[in-house]
Amino acid sequence: MKIRVLILLSFFIILCCKSADKATVVNYNVKLSDYIKMYSEKGLITNNPLIIVNSKPYKLYSELDKGDIELMEQPARNYSYFKQKNNYFIDKLGKRAYYGIVHIKSRIILYCGIPCKREYIVNGKFTEEEEYLDKYFLQKFKYHNSISRLKLKDNNYVSITIVETK
Repeated sequence: MKIRVLILLSFFIILCCKSADKATVVNYNVKLSDYIKMYSEKGLITNNPLIIVNSKPYKLYSELDKGDIELMEQPARNYSYFKQKNNYFIDKLGKRAYYGIVHIKSRIILYCGIPCKREYIVNGKFTEEEEYLDKYFLQKFKYHNSISRLKLKDNNYVSITIVETK
């Protein structure tokens, strides 16, 4: 008797089950050209920014070619920008940084070893970490961006946080 009930229950469960259509896969990738166009129209970067890939300066946008196809379309969360004419980046990375920077972070990188120098720029001025943290918790930002372990011209590394308050 118990076996018949079990068989009947199994049969009804199978009848009640519905197959679901596969969910449509949404492509959240953004073309690099569209990202650059959007921020260049706002005047934040030019149409030829320096491309930094995983914290290493790479090429100007105009220098990218067919070999760089994997950089041309990334999930939107992988892109970030640093404004044009930023004296800090011009000094550290050279004239190519004048046009602004687009940082493409295509993978998570874990760094082991000696921590690198950490710098904070709040409203265009270097500040100490304590002052940055005070502003971080008290102010609303109109711009906030950071890059970890940026490789500089002299093969040194720095982590930089740039903030503009309202």
